[in-house]
Amino acid sequence: MGRPRQKNSHLPRRVYEKSGTYYYVNKLGKWIPLGKTLPDMHRRLSQVLEDEIRGTTLNSVMDRYAREVMPSKAPATQKVQTPQLAHLREVFGMCAPATIRPCNIFEYLQARSAKVAGNREIALLSDIFRYAANWGIVDTNPCKGVSRNKEKPDNRYITDDEFSAVVLAAPPAIAAAMKLAYLTGQRQADLLALHRNQLRDEGIYFKQRKTGKEIIVAWSQELRAEVDAALALQGDTPSMWVIANSNRQRYTSSGFQTAWQKLMRKCMSNSVLGERFTFRAIRAKARSDGSDKQLLGHANPDAMAAIYQRKPILVEPVR
Repeated sequence: MGRPRQKNSHLPRRVYEKSGTYYYVNKLGKWIPLGKTLPDMHRRLSQVLEDEIRGTTLNSVMDRYAREVMPSKAPATQKVQTPQLAHLREVFGMCAPATIRPCNIFEYLQARSAKVAGNREIALLSDIFRYAANWGIVDTNPCKGVSRNKEKPDNRYITDDEFSAVVLAAPPAIAAAMKLAYLTGQRQADLLALHRNQLRDEGIYFKQRKTGKEIIVAWSQELRAEVDAALALQGDTPSMWVIANSNRQRYTSSGFQTAWQKLMRKCMSNSVLGERFTFRAIRAKARSDGSDKQLLGHANPDAMAAIYQRKPILVEPVR
C-alpha cells in the first residue's frame, strides 16, 4: 500500500492540483489536464476513468479510422495521410480522446517545425474526431476553432511563353501530358490513368479519383489533335493508356514526378524558366485561362476561383 499523500489529500486518487489546474496522472505517468474548477475536474475525471476502463485511447480511435475510413479515400490521399497519422500517434496516441483540449492542438501546431505539414496533420485529426463523435466516443472536436499556422498561398501563374518553352524542352510523353492537363483542366492522377476507352464520341470521360465527380470534356479541334498526337507517340505497339512511358505502360505517380523534377532542373539550368512550377499549377492555368467554370469538376466553382484563378485581371485606367 502506498503512503498517504501529504498534499491534495482531499482530491480523488491520482488527481493533483498544480498552478491552478487539476491533473490526473495515469499509470504511464502522463499528466492529463482536467480543468481549473472542481466541477470541471470531476466531469473530465469521469470521462478519463471511463476511457481507462474501456481501454479507449486515441490510438484505438485511429486504428478504427484507418480500418473503416481510410480505405474509402483516394490512393494518393491514403499515401499522404498514412505518415501524417504516424506523427499524430507519437504525440496524442496514448491520450484518452476526451482529455484532448484545443490548447493541446494549438501547442502541437506551435511546436511543429514543418508548419504547413502541421496544418495538414491537424486537419486529419479533426476528421478523426468528427468520426469519433459519430461513434459516440467524444462529444466535442478540440480541433475546431483553433488557429492554424499561416501559409503562403500558391498563386503561381504560368504565362503562355513559360508554358510553351517548357513543352518544347520536355520529353514527348511529358509534353503530351502537359498539353492535355491544360486543355482538360484535370489532375495529374486522372491524366496518368486516362484509358483509351474513356475517349468517347462526345468527348473525354473522367471520373475524378479525388472527388468521384464525373465529367466529359467535349472535343475541340485542338483537344482531338493533341490526343491523336499522344497516341501516335506509341508507334506500332499501342498502349491501352493515352499517356504511356517508353515501355508502353502507365506512368506511376513517383515515376512521373521524377521525370517532372528532372525537366524542371533542366529548364532552370538552361534559363528556360526563371522560377519553376508544379504540374499542379497547369490546372490553375487552365482555370485562369478558360471560360467554363465547370471545367475542373468542382461542386462549387465560384468558391474554387479563389484558389485556381491566378491570371492577372485586366482593368481599365481612370479616364
